[in-house]
Amino acid sequence: MKPVGGINFFKKKQKILHILLIFNNLKALKINYTIFILCNLYTKFVKILEICHKF
Repeated sequence: MKPVGGINFFKKKQKILHILLIFNNLKALKINYTIFILCNLYTKFVKILEICHKF
């Protein structure tokens, strides 16, 4: 019995799912990088406040 849509259909779906997985990974990297940048900005801001409190 032949599967509905044939083997080519499943290969195309597999490629699409693979591409979506790659894009999801890129989004996750972008979010993590943004959080890292914000954390760095906060750290620098705190250091500046500490210097200002000394004066």
